Amino acid sequence: MLADGPEGAEIALAAVADCTLRPLEGIAREAVADVTFTETPVLASAAPGLCEEGMKRFGAVVRATQMAGALEAMLEISTEYAQERVAFGRPIGKFQAVQHLLARLAEETAAAVAATSSAAAALENHEIDGAAVFIEVASAKIRVGEAARDGAMIAHQVHGAIGFTAEHPLHRYVQRLWGWRDDFGQEAHWALALGRHAARQGAGGFWPMIVAA
Repeated sequence: MLADGPEGAEIALAAVADCTLRPLEGIAREAVADVTFTETPVLASAAPGLCEEGMKRFGAVVRATQMAGALEAMLEISTEYAQERVAFGRPIGKFQAVQHLLARLAEETAAAVAATSSAAAALENHEIDGAAVFIEVASAKIRVGEAARDGAMIAHQVHGAIGFTAEHPLHRYVQRLWGWRDDFGQEAHWALALGRHAARQGAGGFWPMIVAA
């Protein structure tokens, strides 16, 4: 959790037994909970001086990276299924319409991987509260969110009804994409923040902002 320490905000570690948990269920049916801290002792702390916005940016990159990985898995699953599923005497992957769908899924996946890799590099090479990191993080969360929306639709189009069944692994990736898309700000949140940041640069500062990122 993020807590106030002697040097400002920092990441604090607490024992689950010292917290009050209200069990919930995520969109992917994973175990989640509302956590209440009441005079909870801190076991350890790290990253003193990290602000709430910095933690949000870091979390957004982590989630975006996980989403990109899920898209890569969905592309692999969809490609294998298109090679195995036979209709009208041949694998559906031989049909041009399905090939176009897989090509679009590959495009969205590649864009998501590129955006998250760029954001991760910015975190490594720049201050987390700086403009360079903000632009990269916002761009990654926006682009990966869009890829998650279109990628899930395409993967289910390729699979047909079987992709929705509990026995097939596709839904595990798709539902987590939907859940992770909300974490640390949806693309609408980051798009609004990025637009406001660009507007503040003025006409003379917009292009330098783009090339500097």
